[in-house]
Amino acid sequence: MSAQQIFKSGYWHVTKDCPHGQFNTQLVDFAVRKFPFDFCNHITDFMVNYTGLKDSLEKVTWVEGDCDQKFVMEISDHTRTGMNHEDKESATKEYLDIVINNPNAMFILSNITEPASVQHLEILGYLADNMDHKDFANRVLVIVPDQNIIYLYREQLSQKHNYYDNLTILDYAGHLVNYTGLKICDHTTKTTYPEPRRVGLLNGQHKPFRLYICYKLWQAGLLDKMQVTYWHKFGYSDPKDIPIEQLKKDLEMIEEKALSYHNIDPGFDEWLRSLPACGGAENLGYHCTPEGKQFPWCLNESPIQVIPETLFDRSQSDVDVFITEKIYRAMLTGKAFLPMAQPGTLDKLHSMGFKTFDRWWPEQDLEFKTDHHDVDNNHQRYEALTMIVDDIYKKSDAEFQTMLTEMKPTLLHNQNLMKELIDHQDRNRIKIFTKVFDWINHNE
Repeated sequence: MSAQQIFKSGYWHVTKDCPHGQFNTQLVDFAVRKFPFDFCNHITDFMVNYTGLKDSLEKVTWVEGDCDQKFVMEISDHTRTGMNHEDKESATKEYLDIVINNPNAMFILSNITEPASVQHLEILGYLADNMDHKDFANRVLVIVPDQNIIYLYREQLSQKHNYYDNLTILDYAGHLVNYTGLKICDHTTKTTYPEPRRVGLLNGQHKPFRLYICYKLWQAGLLDKMQVTYWHKFGYSDPKDIPIEQLKKDLEMIEEKALSYHNIDPGFDEWLRSLPACGGAENLGYHCTPEGKQFPWCLNESPIQVIPETLFDRSQSDVDVFITEKIYRAMLTGKAFLPMAQPGTLDKLHSMGFKTFDRWWPEQDLEFKTDHHDVDNNHQRYEALTMIVDDIYKKSDAEFQTMLTEMKPTLLHNQNLMKELIDHQDRNRIKIFTKVFDWINHNE
């Protein structure tokens, strides 16, 4: 690494095309220096996370921990995925000790996609206990997915570590990263689906409970009436096909948990064997805009969306509720939704100011509350979804259109609030870059 290398001031002027013309966005331009850090080959570049720009990796220079120039280190919510507990503890401590002992290191703790993390609280506590508090505030930047977690982290730091200085904690949800352009996208674009369906179900990558939702709807004779997509794949970075026999085992596992026995109808095999192209167009192109953004045009075909969220049966508190792009996209595009998500999701959405749909169906039944130690007993939730979808299809065309008309004020409210949330995120993104940029360029 050249000792003469400097960090550049200025901005990236990123011009993006969309159906309504071009728009520009400004991002602080600097070369990010990070300590070489590899947990199971999963290295997260925060510039990619915060901008969606794949070429930003070219702006990373890898440095040694005793570097005498200012550099940036990061741990994200995915960094330690797949490591056993002992390796996580030792590797994280070694990494944090570099931050503590090298005043040239700035540390970013980015928890931008998952719920509040106990491990991240431990990381902050370790830093607060071993750094001068003013130095801690100057060299540490914390990014969390929503504002509730900010209060949780501040409370923990003050109560357990006597830390009261003004640590920079900003909310920035990773699942909203690419949504700025969606505000001006052409939401009327047609897909290859032959005709609009009242209810859509976009599953994304395989999860057993998502497949079981499809099975219950198929069992009730509803699946063929819906717009359904399903990825016959597992994993994001290197998606792999899942054998049919494994899918069957996953179905049996979910039914066993729900009913204490399993008796999957063999007639469902035909639908399983149609994967991954169920619905006629299940592929990445079907789920993206022409610019490659994660916005499925097929959302436009169904005014009501079943949302099989990433997490389904894990519930601890409102702050742990995990809301992803599936719900956010439905609201941004003016769709009603049926969340098959963690218990507490509806309360979390209400606390954020969004409105939901209990006026038109018993949505609370989708969050059938179970004892915390018995969260696998979700049979009632699957049955509730089936009943709600069945009722939607039992309505006459006139009744269905009347319901959609009644929903318009709720849908518009959610859409406008989503746009405000995206604007808030954009402001915080600039604050994140500015904090790093100012620290790197400040000479004491």
